[in-house]
Amino acid sequence: MLNTILRNTFQSTFILENAPEINNILVTAKSLTTYFKQSGNVKYLSKTLLQNIDIRWNTKHNMLQSIYIMYDEIFLFLQSRDMTKKMGSMGKEDLKTLIDYLEPYKDATNALEGDCRPTLQNVLIWYNLLHEHNEINMNIMERKTKYEKEIDIIKKRAKNFIIEKFKIHMLHKVLTFLIPKFRQMRMLSSEEINEVKKHIENLLDLICIEECNIDVDENLILPISPKAKRIQLKASTSKLNPNRWENEVVTEDSTIHNDITEYLYLKISIEEEDILQ
Repeated sequence: MLNTILRNTFQSTFILENAPEINNILVTAKSLTTYFKQSGNVKYLSKTLLQNIDIRWNTKHNMLQSIYIMYDEIFLFLQSRDMTKKMGSMGKEDLKTLIDYLEPYKDATNALEGDCRPTLQNVLIWYNLLHEHNEINMNIMERKTKYEKEIDIIKKRAKNFIIEKFKIHMLHKVLTFLIPKFRQMRMLSSEEINEVKKHIENLLDLICIEECNIDVDENLILPISPKAKRIQLKASTSKLNPNRWENEVVTEDSTIHNDITEYLYLKISIEEEDILQ
């Protein structure tokens, strides 16, 4: 899904016509990597350059990151051979700006993809983080460079595709509720929170083993999936920090007693990854 969003956002014709500076960086980066790989000159760099795979947008981020890390060495090498024209007008700071824009998508992909660990509980959080990531700061429009304005064009287009492709369902909200530190669901509106609570109440009413006549084999041993590498639920910049949605200290309402309120006020010490393993 995220790969589709980025592929549509950076559609070649659109980028060429509406964000030529960004297009120049993408084309130059790919050309540089190809040159160093095919010529064998990559051996003169202290670190290798990573090639992108067109069907995986994260590899494009990795390619840009590897060029940024080796930018000075690449320039000096090309300068020694009178070949600096291969770098075109690709500036180091503009390259970093594009990398910073793509970084949260890589973090989101890592958090939402996994074969041996649950990931659905992260969907709502990353939807909100990416939605926020593509907000345009209108207060500094007059001070933005041409390149920064092109990033804004990308943000506007990406935000539309996120809304279109990134569908949030009640299940995602319920699973976010099951992450202890996000159980107050502060990334949602009050109306949405009440809807989730009502939905959970209805689910709890349906859970009754005896009435459902389910025979449970006490000797049944369920398979345990191998422990997966833990992916920390964090973004690449402070602006995208999900920790601000963690629970606030609230006073318990003694007039309401049910399973949901008991969970909301319960002191839980385990981390969010553990409860759904």
